[in-house]
Amino acid sequence: MILILLLALALFIALLYLGRGYWAWVCAVIFALAAWATRGIGSPTLFVVIAAIAAAAALIFGNAGLRRRLVSGRLMRLFAAML
Repeated sequence: MILILLLALALFIALLYLGRGYWAWVCAVIFALAAWATRGIGSPTLFVVIAAIAAAAALIFGNAGLRRRLVSGRLMRLFAAML
C-alpha cells in the first residue's frame, strides 16, 4: 500500500510540474481509491459513494461545457457580487 501511495505522490508531483492539474488530482484520487481497495474496504457503501462523487467531479471538471454551465458561471456571479 505504501508503494502505491508513493507512486501516486510521484505521479501527482510530475503531472503538476507538467501543468496538468486536472489529471494530477484525478490520478491521485484513483490511486487513493486503489490503495483503499487493496487495504480492505470496511464499508462498501462508503467506498461506492466516495468513488461516485469523485467520478462526478472528474466528469464535471473534465468537460469544459459542463464546468462552465454548472460551476464557473455561478462562481463568477458570486465573485462579481462581492467585488
